[in-house]
Amino acid sequence: MKFLKSRRRYLLAVALLLPVAGAVWVMGQGRDWRLRRQAKSIQAAAESYRTGHGVYPASLPIPAPPDRPEGELFYQKEPDGSYIIWYGTGLGESAVFHSKEGRWED
Repeated sequence: MKFLKSRRRYLLAVALLLPVAGAVWVMGQGRDWRLRRQAKSIQAAAESYRTGHGVYPASLPIPAPPDRPEGELFYQKEPDGSYIIWYGTGLGESAVFHSKEGRWED
């Protein structure tokens, strides 16, 4: 009988925690999707500048959200003339777009 009660508690805990874990994962994916969509407009601005000037810009203004004045998305011109766009995904981790390769590195 004790076994059945503990098993029910375990199943109830799993049933309650799975949706919470799923929601946290979805929110993280939503942030990633939003930042990559915003990065596309930065890519377009960099490419437009390159078309007019022959080189990528040294910097680009990126609007920061009101709750994160330091910004979430960053542009950096590389020494070889290409650029990267990056954002933090976790402590010490970043997702990086390399213009030279035209793809994201997670």
